[in-house]
Amino acid sequence: MLAQILWTSIASSAFQVLLTLAFALVLRVTGIWNFAQPALMGLAFYTGYLLQHRLGWPVLPSFAVAAAVTVAAAVLLENQAFARLRNRGAQPLLFFIFTLVFAQFSVFLMNFIFTSEPVYMSPQVSTDFLLFEPLIVTVWDVTSIAVTILAALALMGFLATRIGQHLIAVSDNAQLAEVFGVRKDVVYMVTLGIAGLLIAVATFVYAGKLAYYPDLGPQLIIFSVAATILAGFGKVFGAGIAVLVISAMQQASVFFISSHWQPLIVYGVLFIAIVCFPKGIRWPQPRLMRSAGSIAASAPKEEEA
Repeated sequence: MLAQILWTSIASSAFQVLLTLAFALVLRVTGIWNFAQPALMGLAFYTGYLLQHRLGWPVLPSFAVAAAVTVAAAVLLENQAFARLRNRGAQPLLFFIFTLVFAQFSVFLMNFIFTSEPVYMSPQVSTDFLLFEPLIVTVWDVTSIAVTILAALALMGFLATRIGQHLIAVSDNAQLAEVFGVRKDVVYMVTLGIAGLLIAVATFVYAGKLAYYPDLGPQLIIFSVAATILAGFGKVFGAGIAVLVISAMQQASVFFISSHWQPLIVYGVLFIAIVCFPKGIRWPQPRLMRSAGSIAASAPKEEEA
């Protein structure tokens, strides 16, 4: 029983790992708590919904279009909103308020255009399962975990590239990175674009089994916020692991409390994290990525060569 709950919690929270990676990456590079993320998730879902449910498109072509739309919207959000606020010297609180207002406006708009009731993206939802005693494993479980692992590895690989190192350099010291030719405005747009792609992948993973409704997005982002604080600010992949732990705690709580009260777990973790660690938990571990200082130090050597 416990093994089944653990497996189900990991599989059902795989999409949440991708949402958390997107949230933590934007926070790491831009310093913005992007509470507008539910708007992008809703955009990805309802784009896929229109293409699959209404027009009968297959999954992969509809994903390609939805991903392109979501990435474009994320880049537009940075270019037309965040960049303008940044150029005007807006305080972090104003970014926070803007993203909250933008998300809620988008939720109300989606409720108005579509429906407040849960709907499935595809008219056909897979219910196939495999039996591995004592576990019952669905095809969706395997798919969601596999896609999440591949997406996380792809993000790791990207951050190891030259462009990925520019993201890390800007996150550490944007002014110093610009001295050595790194354009932070481009880095910010790339960051939001990657986040948009991760959100689109997470949305399609989620929609492979579960129904979506506009008010779900603001509920899901609480997991990402709690995991980001729990892992410590700047620990992108640590936040992904933390959200698995929170989800497992919530799923295992069925042994002690009614499912109606399960949301208390994630809100309890968030409350404790904010009160006890307002600047995030700082884990005593070495950093796995080069800092802006190391990039800056190596830049003159590259020019001399």
